[in-house]
Amino acid sequence: MLFLSNKYIITMIIRLLFSVFSLAAPAAHTADSVMHMPFEWDDTSVPVINIEINGMRQTFMIDTGATIALHLFKDVMAQLPGLIPEPGKQRTTDLTGKIFLNDKFHIPQLSINGMTFKDVKGISLATPRGMPLTSDSIIPHTMMIGLDLFKEKAVLIDYKNQRLSVA
Repeated sequence: MLFLSNKYIITMIIRLLFSVFSLAAPAAHTADSVMHMPFEWDDTSVPVINIEINGMRQTFMIDTGATIALHLFKDVMAQLPGLIPEPGKQRTTDLTGKIFLNDKFHIPQLSINGMTFKDVKGISLATPRGMPLTSDSIIPHTMMIGLDLFKEKAVLIDYKNQRLSVA
């Protein structure tokens, strides 16, 4: 009997160890797959971030009000491999009520700072957008990242420490 109980105890210890290791493995993987990106404030107090898209360094405004993933200049669109134009136009408006008609596209897979994003939808950006806060304010003319870029990912915008984290 003593032999069976020792064998049972050893089996339970081994199962417990495997359970602990199997729980620790995903946690370790998750820590490595978090991307932290510092951002700065532009002249109108909007967060602006420099990122690398498929090897090209670009500046983007973080637009938490935009549902479309990417708003890109046409010259940047022309340089992105895998970008597929879509038929028709996308109608958008800015805070002042101006209406814009933009070319639509999607990218099946896109690398941003080494993290892979799938099925990214976007529109062309040709004119400055936004609402000036004062009479001497300049409307920013920057490409934009919208919330749809981060679908199926967790996002933290740390305004105090000026850091965008994506997991």
